Amino acid sequence: MAIPNYYSYKKIYTSGDMFTLTGSDFYGFAETVDGLAKEVSTGKTLTPKGTYRTDQFYTSYFRDRVVADFDLELPNTQNECLFALNDNFNYELFKFKLDKLRENNTYVYSKLFIPSNKLPFATSLRYASVSSVSATEFEIGISDSSTPAFSANSRFENNNYLSAFGNVVAATAQTNIEPLNGKFSLFAITKTNLLCLTGNNTALTVVEDTTGYESQNNDLSFNELGGITSTKDFLYISDTGNNVVLKYDIAGYSNNDSSLRFRRNYLELVGGFGGATRQTKFKRPTYLAANGSQLAVLDSGNKNIKIFDGDFNFITRITSIELGKETFGAMGFDPDFNSLYVITYRDITTNKITVRTPFLYRFSGDNYRFSEKFTLNDTLGLNETINSLTFSGTDSNYWYFGTDKTVYKK
Repeated sequence: MAIPNYYSYKKIYTSGDMFTLTGSDFYGFAETVDGLAKEVSTGKTLTPKGTYRTDQFYTSYFRDRVVADFDLELPNTQNECLFALNDNFNYELFKFKLDKLRENNTYVYSKLFIPSNKLPFATSLRYASVSSVSATEFEIGISDSSTPAFSANSRFENNNYLSAFGNVVAATAQTNIEPLNGKFSLFAITKTNLLCLTGNNTALTVVEDTTGYESQNNDLSFNELGGITSTKDFLYISDTGNNVVLKYDIAGYSNNDSSLRFRRNYLELVGGFGGATRQTKFKRPTYLAANGSQLAVLDSGNKNIKIFDGDFNFITRITSIELGKETFGAMGFDPDFNSLYVITYRDITTNKITVRTPFLYRFSGDNYRFSEKFTLNDTLGLNETINSLTFSGTDSNYWYFGTDKTVYKK
């Protein structure tokens, strides 16, 4: 895996204003590959429209800047854009000057946009709640402009039947699946329980609330659960207390196969107690991240991250994160480049003033040997903890990390 060029590739959702396909306005995901605009799903070449936004899509510029960007400089100088007295005027020279002007105009256009703190939004939000301590199922409510509030019902932990949902420590959604009549699947863990749910716009159903390694006829219980992640077909859970990571087949949650429907099928595990240099051993594995082919495991007791392929074959170990000084926050795989992002944070005191500072580590290249570290320009509250990291589903330029208090757009 080569080191990604983050500036030469883009993927965004377009709304008919930038490209055409077979003569019609193109709506959907477009990407630039080797200087060409293509439809993501089919690879068909798109025909550009004559707009600033289309021009900017072909460049390394993005439609964002921050207020602190004072030293903005045009890519081409005035002399490069104007004709000199002794120039031999011809088509090539004329086109060259126009291209320089066009590049300057595109650059100026790209810098007109300050993204500030705008986040993805919806006009209405559906949520699940329980009406009383004796309720046996969830009720679905809607919060929108006419009713911008959530029903103040019973807290999950006080409910007689659904109390486990008040103690959820991590959750994941089944990713990369085509919508099946608006249905979705969620998986969550408490310290001791695995919770499997399915839902749609009108219902949220608990399929399984269990402490067992397998769905049926199982005598082995989870010890202490620490992390969970999923892909289209597989679910991974870290049993921190037993020093193992488990893999389940969850394809039955999306393919509607009558024999596999809404079932998790235990496949295998990796682990057992061991030190940092043991490839397939852990000392308290916790946070997990997965893409279609690889799994990252925070081996918290050994202060490293171990990378495996989808069949638990060891790939590499990441030891360059300063987990002796910094607190681990979250990690995730960039869906466009397959780079691994890791967020940490540390309290730094300067002139008797202490601020909580987040850091980004980014790993890429063959066996993730290429690493970068960035100090993020976000000051967290001293009691604020990072707990999530995700990537934009509509624009390859944006990602987000969340804390127990807010969400940050990067």
